[in-house]
Amino acid sequence: ISAFRTNRFSRIQDQDATIAQSFVLGTKERDNTFSQEVRLASDGGGKLRWLTGLYYYHGAIRDDFAVEAGPDFPTAIVRNTTGLDDSLVTTDSYAAFGQFTYYLTKQLSVTGGGRYTEDRKSDDRSVKGFLASAPYVVHPHASWSAFNPSATLNYQVTPSFLTYFSYRQGYKSGCFQTLLPGTAAIANRPFEPEEVNSYELGAKTSWFDDRLVVDVALFRADITNQQILRVTGPAVQTIDNAGATRDNGVDLSIVARPVPALRVNAAMTFQK
Repeated sequence: ISAFRTNRFSRIQDQDATIAQSFVLGTKERDNTFSQEVRLASDGGGKLRWLTGLYYYHGAIRDDFAVEAGPDFPTAIVRNTTGLDDSLVTTDSYAAFGQFTYYLTKQLSVTGGGRYTEDRKSDDRSVKGFLASAPYVVHPHASWSAFNPSATLNYQVTPSFLTYFSYRQGYKSGCFQTLLPGTAAIANRPFEPEEVNSYELGAKTSWFDDRLVVDVALFRADITNQQILRVTGPAVQTIDNAGATRDNGVDLSIVARPVPALRVNAAMTFQK
């Protein structure tokens, strides 16, 4: 499975959101990505079904920000000047993954899997003008790796009633500040990966010859180093890691087909 994608984005935005000529943000972004995935899978026969594979991703994102301070900018010395923030973030990601499903009986099956990921990132950044206390150029780089397992137990009570319990680990890579870091120290310091342990207990059911489908799931997620956006001052934003976060809830989905020409959907999530 091969993929290449390129995006171009540009915008001029009135950041002060008033009729005053305070400051305007100009953005130009160029994004090129390439990925390659190779899979090997069983034919689906017998009690054991499996899949394994390798994955590679390369991305290069060029962001050029120009902030123009107008005659109404709050700081007089900055008025009618321009601040520039240019960066090139390069990412290389490698992964190996696998998953199997084994049917203990016709009704009971267990699924297990795992993924090992290694991410390498670098940032070539130049900031000058009033966006920084002093102009700077930085070239930080960082790498992270993680192994994330998963397991699911399925029990087919009847052909139209499935229950399951699953456990999964998730991983979101770290990176560098993406918008207007005020100092070289902030631009040089990456934020760390976000990790999650999630649990789910649910049922998928079908009634009245599939005219009513009801799915329900109880879930819990324990998040470590959650990546959050902090507003630390006027027009100053920093991506940082929070401590531990817990998320609990229930999902309910209903699809009804009272007559062939009519379909009614309803969904609800309660989250705490």
